[in-house]
Amino acid sequence: MSKIISNAGIDIYTESFGNSNNQPVLLIMGASLQSIYWYDEFCTKLATKGFFLIRYDNRGGGKSSEVDYSKNPYDVLDLTQDAISVIEGYNLKKAHIVGLSMGGQIAQFLGAYYPERVLSLTLISTSSSFKQLFELKEQSNKNELSRPTEEYIKFTCNPEYLKKSDKENFEDILHTMRLLEGDYNFNKEFHQTLLKDSLSRSNKDPYYSQIQAMRKSYSLHEEALQKIKIPTLIIQGDRDPLFPKLDHAESLEHRIYDSEFVIIKNMGHILNPIFNDEIIELLGAHFSKCIEQ
Repeated sequence: MSKIISNAGIDIYTESFGNSNNQPVLLIMGASLQSIYWYDEFCTKLATKGFFLIRYDNRGGGKSSEVDYSKNPYDVLDLTQDAISVIEGYNLKKAHIVGLSMGGQIAQFLGAYYPERVLSLTLISTSSSFKQLFELKEQSNKNELSRPTEEYIKFTCNPEYLKKSDKENFEDILHTMRLLEGDYNFNKEFHQTLLKDSLSRSNKDPYYSQIQAMRKSYSLHEEALQKIKIPTLIIQGDRDPLFPKLDHAESLEHRIYDSEFVIIKNMGHILNPIFNDEIIELLGAHFSKCIEQ
Protein backbone atom coordinates (compact mmCIF):
# COMPACT_ATOMS: atom_id res chain seq x y z
CA MET A 1 0.00 0.00 0.00
CA SER A 2 1.31 3.46 -0.89
CA LYS A 3 0.52 6.83 0.62
CA ILE A 4 1.71 10.40 0.04
CA ILE A 5 2.33 12.46 3.18
CA SER A 6 3.12 16.17 3.11
CA ASN A 7 5.54 18.06 5.35
CA ALA A 8 5.84 21.82 4.85
CA GLY A 9 4.96 21.53 1.17
CA ILE A 10 7.20 18.53 0.51
CA ASP A 11 5.48 15.29 -0.51
CA ILE A 12 6.94 12.14 1.04
CA TYR A 13 6.13 8.90 -0.77
CA THR A 14 5.55 5.94 1.57
CA GLU A 15 4.67 2.27 1.32
CA SER A 16 3.43 -0.09 4.03
CA PHE A 17 3.53 -3.83 4.65
CA GLY A 18 1.48 -5.93 7.05
CA ASN A 19 -1.43 -5.39 9.38
CA SER A 20 -1.77 -1.79 10.59
CA ASN A 21 -2.93 -3.09 13.98
CA ASN A 22 0.52 -4.58 14.62
CA GLN A 23 3.50 -2.83 16.19
CA PRO A 24 4.68 -0.12 13.77
CA VAL A 25 8.21 -0.06 12.36
CA LEU A 26 9.58 2.90 10.38
CA LEU A 27 12.41 2.05 7.98
CA ILE A 28 14.73 4.93 6.99
CA MET A 29 17.19 4.41 4.14
CA GLY A 30 20.55 6.11 3.64
CA ALA A 31 21.73 8.88 1.33
CA SER A 32 20.83 8.59 -2.35
CA LEU A 33 19.26 5.12 -2.08
CA GLN A 34 15.52 4.83 -2.57
CA SER A 35 13.20 3.14 -0.10
CA ILE A 36 13.05 -0.03 -2.22
CA TYR A 37 16.55 -0.84 -0.94
CA TRP A 38 14.58 -2.05 2.05
CA TYR A 39 13.89 -5.04 -0.17
CA ASP A 40 10.34 -6.34 -0.58
CA GLU A 41 11.44 -9.75 0.67
CA PHE A 42 12.91 -8.20 3.82
CA CYS A 43 9.79 -6.12 4.50
CA THR A 44 7.40 -9.00 3.86
CA LYS A 45 9.33 -11.38 6.11
CA LEU A 46 9.53 -8.88 8.96
CA ALA A 47 5.83 -8.04 8.59
CA THR A 48 4.90 -11.73 8.99
CA LYS A 49 6.58 -11.66 12.41
CA GLY A 50 3.75 -9.43 13.62
CA PHE A 51 4.85 -5.94 12.63
CA PHE A 52 3.45 -3.11 10.50
CA LEU A 53 6.26 -1.75 8.32
CA ILE A 54 6.51 1.65 6.66
CA ARG A 55 9.29 2.57 4.26
CA TYR A 56 9.61 5.93 2.50
CA ASP A 57 11.72 7.88 0.03
CA ASN A 58 13.71 10.66 1.66
CA ARG A 59 13.01 14.12 0.27
CA GLY A 60 14.64 14.79 -3.06
CA GLY A 61 14.75 11.13 -4.10
CA GLY A 62 12.57 8.34 -5.40
CA LYS A 63 8.90 9.32 -5.65
CA SER A 64 9.15 12.04 -3.00
CA SER A 65 9.32 15.72 -3.95
CA GLU A 66 12.41 16.95 -5.75
CA VAL A 67 14.18 19.68 -3.78
CA ASP A 68 16.46 22.37 -5.22
CA TYR A 69 18.96 22.51 -2.38
CA SER A 70 20.47 25.81 -3.57
CA LYS A 71 17.07 27.47 -3.15
CA ASN A 72 15.73 25.41 -0.26
CA PRO A 73 18.64 24.14 1.86
CA TYR A 74 17.87 21.73 4.66
CA ASP A 75 19.63 19.77 7.38
CA VAL A 76 19.16 16.39 9.07
CA LEU A 77 16.70 17.86 11.55
CA ASP A 78 14.47 18.71 8.57
CA LEU A 79 14.84 15.11 7.35
CA THR A 80 13.90 14.01 10.86
CA GLN A 81 10.75 16.10 10.72
CA ASP A 82 9.88 14.32 7.46
CA ALA A 83 10.03 11.07 9.45
CA ILE A 84 7.79 12.56 12.14
CA SER A 85 5.32 13.54 9.42
CA VAL A 86 5.23 9.95 8.21
CA ILE A 87 4.55 8.67 11.73
CA GLU A 88 1.77 11.23 12.15
CA GLY A 89 0.45 10.59 8.64
CA TYR A 90 -0.23 6.99 9.60
CA ASN A 91 -1.96 8.14 12.81
CA LEU A 92 0.67 6.50 14.98
CA LYS A 93 1.69 7.63 18.44
CA LYS A 94 5.18 6.16 18.11
CA ALA A 95 7.13 3.50 16.23
CA HIS A 96 10.20 1.29 16.28
CA ILE A 97 12.78 3.19 14.21
CA VAL A 98 15.28 1.37 11.98
CA GLY A 99 17.81 3.54 10.13
CA LEU A 100 20.67 2.61 7.82
CA SER A 101 23.69 4.91 7.23
CA MET A 102 22.22 8.44 6.88
CA GLY A 103 18.95 6.85 7.96
CA GLY A 104 20.77 5.86 11.14
CA GLN A 105 21.64 9.50 11.74
CA ILE A 106 17.99 10.46 11.26
CA ALA A 107 17.08 7.68 13.70
CA GLN A 108 19.52 9.12 16.25
CA PHE A 109 17.90 12.54 15.86
CA LEU A 110 14.47 10.98 16.41
CA GLY A 111 15.68 9.31 19.60
CA ALA A 112 17.35 12.48 20.84
CA TYR A 113 14.91 15.21 19.84
CA TYR A 114 11.58 13.36 19.51
CA PRO A 115 11.78 10.51 22.06
CA GLU A 116 8.01 10.62 22.61
CA ARG A 117 7.64 9.24 19.07
CA VAL A 118 10.06 6.33 19.46
CA LEU A 119 9.55 2.81 20.84
CA SER A 120 13.08 1.66 20.05
CA LEU A 121 16.07 2.52 17.86
CA THR A 122 18.03 0.24 15.56
CA LEU A 123 21.11 1.79 13.94
CA ILE A 124 22.58 -0.14 11.00
CA SER A 125 25.86 0.68 9.25
CA THR A 126 26.05 4.17 10.69
CA SER A 127 28.19 6.37 12.90
CA SER A 128 28.44 8.83 15.76
CA SER A 129 30.08 11.28 13.30
CA PHE A 130 30.28 11.49 9.52
CA LYS A 131 33.13 14.01 9.40
CA GLN A 132 35.77 11.39 8.66
CA LEU A 133 33.61 9.98 5.87
CA PHE A 134 33.00 13.29 4.10
CA GLU A 135 36.25 15.10 4.75
CA LEU A 136 38.30 11.97 3.98
CA LYS A 137 41.07 12.99 6.33
CA GLU A 138 43.79 10.58 7.34
CA GLN A 139 43.66 9.54 10.97
CA SER A 140 46.15 11.68 12.88
CA ASN A 141 45.50 10.22 16.33
CA LYS A 142 43.88 7.21 17.93
CA ASN A 143 40.81 9.19 18.98
CA GLU A 144 39.70 9.94 15.41
CA LEU A 145 37.29 7.60 13.69
CA SER A 146 38.57 5.62 10.71
CA ARG A 147 37.94 6.60 7.12
CA PRO A 148 36.60 4.38 4.28
CA THR A 149 38.75 1.78 2.58
CA GLU A 150 41.15 3.05 -0.07
CA GLU A 151 39.41 0.99 -2.76
CA TYR A 152 36.06 2.62 -1.97
CA ILE A 153 37.56 6.13 -1.92
CA LYS A 154 39.48 5.59 -5.16
CA PHE A 155 36.43 4.40 -7.07
CA THR A 156 33.50 6.41 -5.70
CA CYS A 157 35.41 9.71 -5.41
CA ASN A 158 36.66 9.52 -9.00
CA PRO A 159 35.60 12.76 -10.78
CA GLU A 160 34.76 10.84 -13.97
CA TYR A 161 32.41 8.61 -11.97
CA LEU A 162 30.79 11.46 -10.09
CA LYS A 163 29.89 13.56 -13.13
CA LYS A 164 28.07 10.77 -15.03
CA SER A 165 24.30 10.39 -14.98
CA ASP A 166 22.74 7.23 -13.52
CA LYS A 167 21.89 5.84 -16.96
CA GLU A 168 25.44 6.43 -18.20
CA ASN A 169 26.79 5.07 -14.95
CA PHE A 170 24.87 1.79 -14.76
CA GLU A 171 27.85 -0.57 -14.54
CA ASP A 172 29.74 1.76 -12.22
CA ILE A 173 26.77 1.88 -9.87
CA LEU A 174 26.60 -1.91 -9.87
CA HIS A 175 30.27 -1.96 -8.93
CA THR A 176 29.54 0.53 -6.13
CA MET A 177 26.80 -1.81 -4.87
CA ARG A 178 29.33 -4.64 -4.92
CA LEU A 179 31.72 -2.56 -2.82
CA LEU A 180 28.94 -1.51 -0.45
CA GLU A 181 27.96 -5.13 0.09
CA GLY A 182 31.52 -5.84 1.11
CA ASP A 183 32.15 -7.75 -2.14
CA TYR A 184 30.55 -10.80 -0.51
CA ASN A 185 28.18 -13.10 -2.45
CA PHE A 186 27.18 -10.24 -4.73
CA ASN A 187 24.09 -11.05 -6.80
CA LYS A 188 24.56 -8.93 -9.92
CA GLU A 189 21.26 -9.97 -11.52
CA PHE A 190 19.35 -9.00 -8.37
CA HIS A 191 21.01 -5.57 -8.29
CA GLN A 192 20.50 -5.00 -12.01
CA THR A 193 16.78 -5.51 -11.51
CA LEU A 194 16.74 -3.29 -8.41
CA LEU A 195 18.65 -0.51 -10.16
CA LYS A 196 16.32 -0.66 -13.17
CA ASP A 197 13.36 -0.45 -10.79
CA SER A 198 14.98 2.58 -9.12
CA LEU A 199 15.50 4.35 -12.46
CA SER A 200 11.92 3.59 -13.51
CA ARG A 201 10.69 5.24 -10.29
CA SER A 202 12.90 8.32 -10.56
CA ASN A 203 16.02 9.78 -12.16
CA LYS A 204 16.51 12.23 -9.29
CA ASP A 205 19.79 11.92 -7.38
CA PRO A 206 19.62 13.66 -3.99
CA TYR A 207 23.07 12.45 -2.90
CA TYR A 208 24.91 15.79 -2.89
CA SER A 209 22.00 17.66 -1.28
CA GLN A 210 21.73 15.03 1.44
CA ILE A 211 25.47 15.12 2.03
CA GLN A 212 25.30 18.89 2.43
CA ALA A 213 22.44 18.43 4.90
CA MET A 214 24.60 16.05 6.91
CA ARG A 215 27.54 18.46 6.83
CA LYS A 216 25.28 21.21 8.18
CA SER A 217 24.30 18.92 11.06
CA TYR A 218 27.65 18.06 12.64
CA SER A 219 26.96 19.98 15.86
CA LEU A 220 23.39 18.69 16.16
CA HIS A 221 24.72 15.17 15.72
CA GLU A 222 27.36 15.70 18.39
CA GLU A 223 24.71 16.94 20.83
CA ALA A 224 22.21 14.19 19.98
CA LEU A 225 24.09 11.17 21.29
CA GLN A 226 24.07 12.06 24.97
CA LYS A 227 20.33 12.81 24.78
CA ILE A 228 19.32 9.33 23.61
CA LYS A 229 17.70 7.25 26.35
CA ILE A 230 15.69 4.98 24.04
CA PRO A 231 16.60 1.25 23.93
CA THR A 232 19.10 1.07 21.06
CA LEU A 233 20.44 -1.81 18.98
CA ILE A 234 23.54 -1.14 16.85
CA ILE A 235 24.22 -3.49 13.93
CA GLN A 236 27.47 -3.36 11.98
CA GLY A 237 28.97 -5.62 9.33
CA ASP A 238 32.65 -6.51 9.52
CA ARG A 239 33.09 -5.92 5.75
CA ASP A 240 31.67 -2.38 5.64
CA PRO A 241 33.92 -0.33 3.30
CA LEU A 242 32.74 2.99 4.75
CA PHE A 243 33.32 2.00 8.39
CA PRO A 244 35.87 -0.79 8.05
CA LYS A 245 37.34 -0.82 11.56
CA LEU A 246 34.06 -1.03 13.53
CA ASP A 247 35.11 2.02 15.54
CA HIS A 248 32.13 4.05 14.30
CA ALA A 249 29.69 1.53 15.77
CA GLU A 250 31.80 1.15 18.88
CA SER A 251 31.65 4.93 19.33
CA LEU A 252 27.86 4.78 19.14
CA GLU A 253 27.75 2.02 21.73
CA HIS A 254 30.06 3.96 24.04
CA ARG A 255 28.09 7.20 23.77
CA ILE A 256 24.47 5.98 23.71
CA TYR A 257 23.19 4.95 27.12
CA ASP A 258 22.56 1.22 27.63
CA SER A 259 22.90 0.35 23.93
CA GLU A 260 23.71 -3.08 22.46
CA PHE A 261 26.20 -3.69 19.64
CA VAL A 262 26.05 -6.74 17.33
CA ILE A 263 28.58 -7.52 14.59
CA ILE A 264 27.34 -9.47 11.56
CA LYS A 265 30.11 -11.48 9.97
CA ASN A 266 30.70 -10.82 6.25
CA MET A 267 28.04 -8.07 6.01
CA GLY A 268 28.94 -4.86 4.19
CA HIS A 269 27.36 -1.42 4.37
CA ILE A 270 23.97 -2.04 2.75
CA LEU A 271 21.50 -4.88 3.11
CA ASN A 272 22.39 -8.11 1.37
CA PRO A 273 19.39 -10.48 1.17
CA ILE A 274 21.48 -13.38 2.47
CA PHE A 275 21.48 -11.66 5.88
CA ASN A 276 17.71 -11.03 5.97
CA ASP A 277 16.92 -13.83 8.41
CA GLU A 278 19.73 -12.90 10.80
CA ILE A 279 18.76 -9.21 10.85
CA ILE A 280 15.05 -9.96 11.17
CA GLU A 281 15.74 -12.23 14.14
CA LEU A 282 17.76 -9.47 15.81
CA LEU A 283 15.06 -6.88 15.13
CA GLY A 284 12.26 -9.11 16.39
CA ALA A 285 14.09 -9.80 19.66
CA HIS A 286 14.93 -6.12 20.12
CA PHE A 287 11.39 -4.95 19.41
CA SER A 288 9.88 -7.52 21.76
CA LYS A 289 11.90 -6.04 24.64
CA CYS A 290 10.66 -2.54 23.87
CA ILE A 291 6.89 -2.95 23.63
CA GLU A 292 5.14 -0.04 25.27
CA GLN A 293 3.42 -1.23 28.44
